[in-house]
Amino acid sequence: VEWKDCDLDLNSEVEIRIPLEGNQNLFKGGTVRIDEYGVGIAFRNKSNEQETLLNSIITNSMWNFNWL
Repeated sequence: VEWKDCDLDLNSEVEIRIPLEGNQNLFKGGTVRIDEYGVGIAFRNKSNEQETLLNSIITNSMWNFNWL
């Protein structure tokens, strides 16, 4: 994630909001990398429903990503 001047520590918990079809889908995450390129966040403690939703979001959004 592009996050200039992130003031969090590694392993800090963050709330991830993914808007989809009028819903604010909330996930828990944690910071796993903080460097000059941004912040790496890992999803944590996902329910089966959240896992399915997240997989669907990623699968159906692949065309939106700019791969390096």
